[in-house]
Amino acid sequence: MSQYKWLLQTATLALACYFFMLVSQEVPSPYLDEVFHVPQTQRYCRACNSGYRGALSVFDLGGLLRRVKWNDKITTPPGLYLLGNIYAKYFGKYAFPGSAACGTVSLRALNFLGTQVVLQLTVDEAANPVGVTAFPLLFFFGLLFYTDVWATIFVLAAVRVGGQGRSSVAVAASAAFAWISLTFRQTNIVWAAYAAVVLLENRYLSQRSPAATNEKEPRTTDSLVDSVVGFIKTALWTPSITVPFAAVGASFVYFLYWNGGIALGDKSNHAVSLNPLQLLHFLLHVVFFLGPPAVVAALLNGRALARAAGLKRTAAFVAAFILSAAALGLYLHHDRTPAHPFLLADNRHYTFYIWRKLYLPARTNLLFSLLVAGPVFAAGLALFALPFLHPDNRTTHICSSLFLLAGIVFTLVPSPLLEPRYYIVPFVLWRTRYFQVLVARRQLRWLPVLEILWYLAINVATVYLFLYKPFAWANEPMKLQRFMW
Repeated sequence: MSQYKWLLQTATLALACYFFMLVSQEVPSPYLDEVFHVPQTQRYCRACNSGYRGALSVFDLGGLLRRVKWNDKITTPPGLYLLGNIYAKYFGKYAFPGSAACGTVSLRALNFLGTQVVLQLTVDEAANPVGVTAFPLLFFFGLLFYTDVWATIFVLAAVRVGGQGRSSVAVAASAAFAWISLTFRQTNIVWAAYAAVVLLENRYLSQRSPAATNEKEPRTTDSLVDSVVGFIKTALWTPSITVPFAAVGASFVYFLYWNGGIALGDKSNHAVSLNPLQLLHFLLHVVFFLGPPAVVAALLNGRALARAAGLKRTAAFVAAFILSAAALGLYLHHDRTPAHPFLLADNRHYTFYIWRKLYLPARTNLLFSLLVAGPVFAAGLALFALPFLHPDNRTTHICSSLFLLAGIVFTLVPSPLLEPRYYIVPFVLWRTRYFQVLVARRQLRWLPVLEILWYLAINVATVYLFLYKPFAWANEPMKLQRFMW
């Protein structure tokens, strides 16, 4: 199967290069959120230009933050702009001479390199790194200059370095990556804590007695209590891990105090409010992005899965699915969570159409909610729960699993806007657990190949719509709008 993955990796890179060229030709100017990100980066570039009076060093972060004008519409910290400035100064100039080194296409190339090269280095081999590179949300925004690519890279780097290394250097590197990730997206503080949990859990598991580690049939209840107690003891007695990450947390608390909230700018449109629909929308992403390849992989390995499941487990699963579908359908029908104004007004995003074609009919039509919407979300819930219900996961990586679940809730529910980019890090981290538990044990051995094929098909469709199906608003007839995530 490795030869197929190599061919698909080559195909993914070739397709990405071709699409990057097309986007550069068809959409050379900043589009949508790029109208904030590109000019802000260019302000930093001008401040560091050798011809600029009193030019600053690209590494004089304090000077740049004090002296460069900030756009109040930008909600995230300046990590992307500082990284873009360094890239343009030392790397971009070789491919894009002169002022073009900090131009739109050059800055997009930074994200392209991040997606197609750096990102794979942050993903465990068992989790199919090419699948993460081809993941449609990362693939698409890797063609533009958005914060999400590098925000994801630094989170994954923190988790992987912390998960694989036990030395003080590995701990320091993990904490440093976690802190850097906060300069791209504030909600990454939750995933910084997750990286610390992974580190502490691995330390606890490495110190656990061989008898407990090698027990063939550990009891789940005992394992839960033992794991939580052991994890807490490890956290209390391992300052080499807790102190660096506590420093990351303290810096974030200071930021909240200094800023008066979590959103840096445009606070009126990004106020914190509880939105339980975020969890259902996340399940929709789970079932859409991984459901089709997982179903096909299960069919290809049907006999082995049937033997593993058995009649009783299959019957229990069907019963749980029906009950979940009914409960979720009823919830959707009675839910009245207000929609964010951006969701209702912006028909450039796919969420606009999902809201109109799925959520609104579920609110007005009980039959549709029970027979269509409910089963769709129940399928997402079933797929999402699989790695957490697996025996290996229930008796070993309990604390990190619980924190992953809590992290998904804490990062998504407080946001009023259904925005696909918010689900990137939670999905990739959950997907990593899914692959480590199910695919690495060859229960779905064809899933890596099928996943990449599915993602490539989605990427072709979404990039085609973005480039070749533009439209215009009545109030802006001369300005093209484009479909995107």
